[in-house]
Amino acid sequence: MNIRFLKDHLLDFEVATAICGIGVLRFWFDTGWIVAILLGLSAFVLIPLLVHLVFLIRAILIASRHP
Repeated sequence: MNIRFLKDHLLDFEVATAICGIGVLRFWFDTGWIVAILLGLSAFVLIPLLVHLVFLIRAILIASRHP
């Protein structure tokens, strides 16, 4: 995983995910605009948490290999 690329483009990924999520929720699942926007904007919280979790698990695995 290229960490520099991830740091440079994390906000881009979050915005793209939020916009896609809003569109999918609104038009595919036929939710209201308010619900779609609120759930789509939750991507700004979920993506950094998932990235943090990936790095945490990776650090734990690397630390367990080296005594």
